[in-house]
Amino acid sequence: MLSRLSRVFRRGEKVGLEDVFMVAHLYALSTAGVERAEALKVLSEEDGVYRASRKVIRWASNLLKGWGYGLARVLSLATRFVKGSYLEDFFIRYAQAISSGVDSYTFLKAELNVIRNIYQENYNRKMEAMKLLLALFTTFISSFVFLIANLALMSMLLGGGDQLFMVSSIAMIAALIALTLIVIVFIPREPIADPQTKTMRKIRLTSLIGIPPGIAVALVLAAAGLDPALAILIGGVPIAVAGRIALRQEIRLLKYDDIFPTFLRSLGHILSTSPNLEIALETILRIPLGILKTPVDRMYKRLKMGVPTYKSWKLFIEDISTYIAKATGAIFYHTFSRFGNIKEVSDYLGMISLNIMDLRRLRIQLAKSYEATVLIIHLLISIVVGLISSLVIMFGEFLSISGYVTIPIAPLSKDIMDVLNYITLLTASVVNGLTARSTFPGSLYPATWYIGLFIIVGFAAFYGSEAAITRFIGVFTESAEEIVNIPTG
Repeated sequence: MLSRLSRVFRRGEKVGLEDVFMVAHLYALSTAGVERAEALKVLSEEDGVYRASRKVIRWASNLLKGWGYGLARVLSLATRFVKGSYLEDFFIRYAQAISSGVDSYTFLKAELNVIRNIYQENYNRKMEAMKLLLALFTTFISSFVFLIANLALMSMLLGGGDQLFMVSSIAMIAALIALTLIVIVFIPREPIADPQTKTMRKIRLTSLIGIPPGIAVALVLAAAGLDPALAILIGGVPIAVAGRIALRQEIRLLKYDDIFPTFLRSLGHILSTSPNLEIALETILRIPLGILKTPVDRMYKRLKMGVPTYKSWKLFIEDISTYIAKATGAIFYHTFSRFGNIKEVSDYLGMISLNIMDLRRLRIQLAKSYEATVLIIHLLISIVVGLISSLVIMFGEFLSISGYVTIPIAPLSKDIMDVLNYITLLTASVVNGLTARSTFPGSLYPATWYIGLFIIVGFAAFYGSEAAITRFIGVFTESAEEIVNIPTG
């Protein structure tokens, strides 16, 4: 099953978001009548947008500029660097179109419509594969705690004791971690924030800053004599708070992406009638812009103060700090600055962005459903761990009460059981938090919110269930001792 899922994800990755924007960029430049070689040079300067393909684009641009090769020949040579990707097929078709005398505008417009449909189909296919992968993971995580319980009983009955139980439990935890890594690697990432902005650096720092205080608090409280489960629970609070702050920052960026396509389309329509960015912004500021109001107003004020248009637009995109805004903003500005068909291009950019947002909403819907499912599973795991560990200890004590051994067993140490319980719950919190976050679009850094939340919920449930069963065990053990010590003769 994993090999089949891997093939589905690899086919889905053949057409990426960068490829869609690259074709849209070339198409936009063709509306301005930009030479093909010059268009490739413009793309090579947008390192932040085309990160995966920047090397081959720069190589092709340098070959055109320094060696005098024709574009069709350069594209044919460039295919050797992009084997198995969409760019290989695109370069071949583009080179054939150039050799056949087809103008770039006609070819790229048709190619843009094709790649939009391919990207949408591949995205939907990846969502179906993701559902199967998550179902596999939830099945394993649900049975994980019962496998640990079986290992505990087998270790006692086979005479292996603590050593056998520790080795087998660590092997199970390692298997769970390996499966988690497979899930995270297979599920494709979808960028929200532009990795090169201060906002992304702030998200990274904020999400990780709660981990050292959380660990320190847990260690100090445990050393002070507090129950280790409660100490770890309290230590999860700083981790969850920091992760939540980082998550809210990414949610804010999602709101920018929701409204940015409509803004670009409206601005393009205004610029098509009045090609003055300052006047166009003055007009567009009269309509509700929501969260974009502040960045647009800043750009307008910069233009009023005489800041160059390129610099003002660049700072405006940096204020938004999303990858979609950076990509579509670069395409929009190059079309406007080169007097291309800004109305047609803005309509296409709005259409592409809205399609991406619709697909993103489908992924968020799936992710929220999985988030609720894994939270319930984690809660049940924590309760079952508390119950089973106490019952295993009770089972060992019952079979060897007062030296009267009914079955030759190797009882498990309570200290060993407690340590493995904490390791199991911490591992489950981390893997469930990472997989829950990986299903959402965006970076993995806000996973600290989910990890902290699962630590708090899990250890609270574990502490409550263990306390309840411990009280029951006390009564049961006293009764068992009386039954075993009844005189028989």
